[in-house]
This record gives sequence, structure tokens and C-alpha cells, in this order.
Amino acid sequence: MRAGSSAIDPATVIRNLGVMIDAELSMREYVNRVAQVCFFHLRRLRPMRARLGRDVTLTLVTSLVLSRLDYCNSVLAGLPASILATLKELHWLPIKQRVDYKLCLLVPKWWSAMRHPT
Repeated sequence: MRAGSSAIDPATVIRNLGVMIDAELSMREYVNRVAQVCFFHLRRLRPMRARLGRDVTLTLVTSLVLSRLDYCNSVLAGLPASILATLKELHWLPIKQRVDYKLCLLVPKWWSAMRHPT
């Protein structure tokens, strides 16, 4: 593909607002990246958790891990379990339920905004 005199090679994965979207829309790259970042933060917290105490550790896990799982997770709606299994390996996080919950929050707000524009 060309734009003027420059050759442009198509990308197999693009990033938009931190969400990695692949050409097949499988979201595999995004799921793998989120799991990788979550495991990284959990490994960093592990040696410190006894000194930090339960409340501080819980706050750090919430801010470093859960926030990444919840960010734009509605793009994961309808993905096969084989893709979501990567995130499920975090054990204590029911990924499908988190996605469904987020959709239940977003759809009524969207629907209301469409029916009553300001």
C-alpha cells in the first residue's frame, strides 16, 4: 500500500487507548498483555505483602491489577473461553462475570443517553 511516495506496511496488531486489536479481532494479544502485566505486579507485591499488611496489599492489588482487568474489558465480551483462559489463570478473578457486569452498567447508560440526548 502506498501513501504518496511512501510505502505503508499493514500492521497485524494496533493499539488504541491501550487496547491491542489484532487483524482477526481475537483479542489474543490484548488478553496476553493484560495477563502479563497483572502477573508482573503480583510477583512484585509478593515479597512485600507481609511487611505492608493486608489493607495496604489489598489497595495495591486493586489499583495495580484489578484496574487493568477492568479497563476496557467490555471489548472482551463474547470471546471464547479459550481466549479468556489466559486471564482465568489469575484464579481469583472471574473474568467473564467482570465483563458481563461492565456491560450491564454501560448499556443502560448508553440506551438512556440515546433516548434522551442533552
